[in-house]
Amino acid sequence: MDVEELASRRAILDGVVEAESLPRLLEVVATRPDAVAYRIEFTRDASGRTRMSGHVKGVLTFVCQRCLGRLDWPLDAKFESVVVGNAQEDTGGVDAVTSFGGRIDPDLLIEEEILLALPNAPVHPRGSCDAPSFHGACERPPSRHSSPFSALRTLWPTDHPKQPD
Repeated sequence: MDVEELASRRAILDGVVEAESLPRLLEVVATRPDAVAYRIEFTRDASGRTRMSGHVKGVLTFVCQRCLGRLDWPLDAKFESVVVGNAQEDTGGVDAVTSFGGRIDPDLLIEEEILLALPNAPVHPRGSCDAPSFHGACERPPSRHSSPFSALRTLWPTDHPKQPD
């Protein structure tokens, strides 16, 4: 799609991206997601640069890293970007999207925004999953005066003959 033409019309794109169009996302989710909905608005800023603001929504399924159970994670990500022709252009501190010949691939753009919104380690809220509890599982720490090797005495039988020097 031609971003310059879309920006001059102040176009708004509403759509749905099917999971098959998101190969990198499919590598990190537990199950194939339903389609992901998006909305992208194209405008020009005061400097005449093409800007995109958008919103991506859906539900993604992960494996909870706390309990290893199913985690349905609500995706609700907003983004704001300036369209640039090359990575060296000044964006004024706004995220940049590089266009190729004035064109961008909306599926690739949506997938990138989804990947940026994903949690580092997807987990259920604390206390809401069946994660094992480790409270009290540790024994009392050894006193400060005991040797860290004192536990080895229990591994070597006392009636074992000494080895020659």
